Amino acid sequence: MMRLFLILLVSAFLSDRTAAREYSGDISSWIVTTQPDKGSKEFETFLHDAYFSRTSWKLSMDGEKVIASTRATGSAASSSEKPAFDTELIVELKSDDGKGHAEIIHRTKADPKWIRKVDDGWLAAYNRGEFGAAIYWFSVDGKTRRKLSDHWLNDAVQEGDRFIAATGLNHMGRAQGAIIGISKGEKGWRVDEFLQLTQSAERLCQLADRDYLVVTSGYPTSQLLRVDLRKAPIALIDDFPWGPYANSVVVANGQIYIGTAGYVVRCPLATTPQSYDLLIPDESWKPKAME
Repeated sequence: MMRLFLILLVSAFLSDRTAAREYSGDISSWIVTTQPDKGSKEFETFLHDAYFSRTSWKLSMDGEKVIASTRATGSAASSSEKPAFDTELIVELKSDDGKGHAEIIHRTKADPKWIRKVDDGWLAAYNRGEFGAAIYWFSVDGKTRRKLSDHWLNDAVQEGDRFIAATGLNHMGRAQGAIIGISKGEKGWRVDEFLQLTQSAERLCQLADRDYLVVTSGYPTSQLLRVDLRKAPIALIDDFPWGPYANSVVVANGQIYIGTAGYVVRCPLATTPQSYDLLIPDESWKPKAME
């Protein structure tokens, strides 16, 4: 018992110390840090230190300024508006033998990770990772509900009267994903797949109508994609180790900024493959594992 207490005390001390560190949130004042050559032993250490750092950078816009703040990596932000009824339900994970036969192999209770109010009720997305996922529509009072799909929703934006979502799962060396649309038709709300991916789509940023940036998570590497829903995607960065830890994407002054573990990634907004820089407030913020 005493040992557990000491572990919790030290963890709280380290968390408070990290949170109390001073930095400028305006990343225009940040510096570019050097990344070791990919494939080298130093690069593996470099990634390890970032992945297991206590610092994850969350990005937002303040006018034309990109602002970074420290936070724990999380899933898609949910709405502050919640229904009055209980939205907890059972999420099922199904196996697929590739021949159209599915078998339920796991059931687990889940609360929605993403929820939005719509004109005839609520849309809710449940994501329990390897234990299953689902997207549901609920009536205004919650007495009626309908399952729309089994997609793992990680991020979503509203485009007119529909939602475009980044979905997928990267687990145990296997990844799958899709860009989907959630829209209302004559028979109610439905889910349509616009683009299937061999990686999990983690974060989404809208540039224009049907034009998006998508950060994926795959194995052994991830990607930064520019996706026009009417065309094939373009890989801006094809060997992108930060995908699993991306929590936010913004665009400013012709540059893409990605908030992730240990660093902010910056690369030019373009339609061709690009290199990228890693930004930190100053050298004292260079990640160290469990700093």
